[in-house]
Amino acid sequence: MEPFKNIFNFDSLKKMAKTFKLAYPDFNAKRFLLGIEASLEPLEMKARVHLIKDRLILALPKSATQSFPILIASLKSPSNPSGLSGFLVWPLTQFVEDQGLSDFSLSMTALKEMTKVFTSEFAVRSFLKLHQQQTLKLFAKWTNDPNPHVRRLVSEGARPRLPWGAHLPDFAKNPKLTWSLLEALHLDNSEYVRKSVANHINDHSKNHPDFVLRNLRRWKKQNPNSPDLDRLVRHATRSLIKLGNSQAFALHGIVASEVKVAKIKVKTLRIRLGSQFRAMVELHNQGKKPAEVILDHSFEFLKANGKHGKKIFKGRRLKILAGEKKVLELSVPLVAVTTRTYYPGRQYWSLQLNGKPQERFAFSLSI
Repeated sequence: MEPFKNIFNFDSLKKMAKTFKLAYPDFNAKRFLLGIEASLEPLEMKARVHLIKDRLILALPKSATQSFPILIASLKSPSNPSGLSGFLVWPLTQFVEDQGLSDFSLSMTALKEMTKVFTSEFAVRSFLKLHQQQTLKLFAKWTNDPNPHVRRLVSEGARPRLPWGAHLPDFAKNPKLTWSLLEALHLDNSEYVRKSVANHINDHSKNHPDFVLRNLRRWKKQNPNSPDLDRLVRHATRSLIKLGNSQAFALHGIVASEVKVAKIKVKTLRIRLGSQFRAMVELHNQGKKPAEVILDHSFEFLKANGKHGKKIFKGRRLKILAGEKKVLELSVPLVAVTTRTYYPGRQYWSLQLNGKPQERFAFSLSI
């Protein structure tokens, strides 16, 4: 499969140059494209974004009051259906972050338009750092914006630990700084927005589990029959579930039960990367009532230094009747990903039953 970074290639940059030329006839497409194909080749995704941004700085007017309207005019819209959208807008948001920190109003207007066709969640974080109160005040207004992409930006842009984005340590330390925004959005009519709210809350749960659980219980009490809220809570507490937090399990409707692991057998004692890790598990509900359980997988993968690092994979949730014995075939694909490097050798796996680790098994991984 072609690397995702190749979305920024010479053909896509020629499209960008053509679009800018339509919005700004003085745009120097030759200068923008000169040697860029060779420059892109060795770079990863974010470095490509910054290279394109730097080329735009050379090709557009120096003044943000002149350049930002050109970028906005280049975006896909009902009046410009061939305009830029998706990942090709990322360098434009970086341009605004780089060139617009001293002009808050103009920059936020541009980022608001850009987020409608991609996302401004990375670029807006510099404004949250430099103009925190001003940005949060504007975000509070945007919670009522008719466009769900703008409302999502409020939650996603202010996440303490956004993947690929700069961390926001003030928000990590004090969840109250962003909680009023989440209050306004947690029952949003868009699942796209609610999922972002859940991710934001999951970030907070890593530093402030008691605060998060207390507020989630309050929301559940206020809206006891909301399936949308139930889904949000499940997604927002996934890290706490992996850690075996009993209060998080209670929010899922799962309490201590008499379900025991009767037998575990690892079927893939030797496995090649790209294959499925497989195990058989027999569960026995020794109680007199039906019980629900959550099964997760705890892997300890070998690291470059010879030690092991833990990674939890989500498993499944199931109900077991009183007295029932249930045999399950479990599998987890172990495939190469950009966020993790696998090393051949001895690894470990254990099942987590409602957050409690069971017997630990060794297996061999080859690359």
